[in-house]
Amino acid sequence: MGGGGRELGRFRRKLPTRSLYGSSLQICGGSGDSSKPEAGYDPLAVIGDLEAVFAQEGWDSAHVVAHSWAAKAAVAWAAQSSGRVRSLTLIDPAFVVQMPIWTGLTFPLLYRTLSFLKLLQPQASEAKLRSLAQGLKQFEGWSELQERVFELGVEEKADGRWASKFALQARDGVFADCLRSSGFSQPWGGRSLLLLPERGLNRSAWQLRPYQRFLSNLSVRPVPGNHWPHLSTPQGVAEVLREFWIVIV
Repeated sequence: MGGGGRELGRFRRKLPTRSLYGSSLQICGGSGDSSKPEAGYDPLAVIGDLEAVFAQEGWDSAHVVAHSWAAKAAVAWAAQSSGRVRSLTLIDPAFVVQMPIWTGLTFPLLYRTLSFLKLLQPQASEAKLRSLAQGLKQFEGWSELQERVFELGVEEKADGRWASKFALQARDGVFADCLRSSGFSQPWGGRSLLLLPERGLNRSAWQLRPYQRFLSNLSVRPVPGNHWPHLSTPQGVAEVLREFWIVIV
C-alpha cells in the first residue's frame, strides 16, 4: 500500500496472521528504491518475488492488499498459491483483464496523460517537480503522508534534473503485459473485498463482472476519494479493512 500502509499499521499488530502490503510494482522492482530490471514486469515475476519474501521471512500465509495493476498479480497468486493468500483486498484494480491488441495504439497517449506517469517528466529542480506533483490526483490534498510518499519516490538524475524513480522499462513492461494475458485464469473462493472509490476507474457494471465471476466470495464496498484512496483518504480505507479483517481472523 505504499504510504497508506502507515495508516493500516495502526491495527496490523492486532491481526493473528501476517499481512503483506504492496503498492503497484513496489515488490517486483521498477519503482522507489527497488531494482530496475530490464524485464520481468508481469504477474509471474511478481509472484516469484512474493514467494521469495515468504521464504525469507518464514511466512506461510498473508492477507493481501493490492492497488491498481498490482491487483492482476494478486488475483493470479491467490488462484495459484494453494493457501498462501488468506484474504484478498483489491483497491480500484486496473489492467487486470487482458486488453485488445489494438489498444496498444493508445499507449503513447496514456503515457502522456496518466497522472501516475507524469512525474517521469524531468523537471529542472526538486521544487518544480514538487509543484507538478501537488496538482496530480494521487497527491490531492497534499497531506504529510502524501508529501512523504512523493519524497520517497523521486530523485535527482545524472543530468541534474529531478524525476520519478519509476523506471521507463517498468512502464513499458506493465502495459505490454496487459495485451498478453489476464490475471484471471481460474476461480478463487477465499474471502475477497473490492474497494471502489467514488471517483475511481471502475464505475460501470461490465467492469465488475470478471471479479464477480472469478471471486466467488466477493464483497464490494464504496470508499471516498479517487483512484488513490489509500493516499487521499487513508483513514477511510483503513477502517473498511479493519471491519473486513475482524470478521475473518
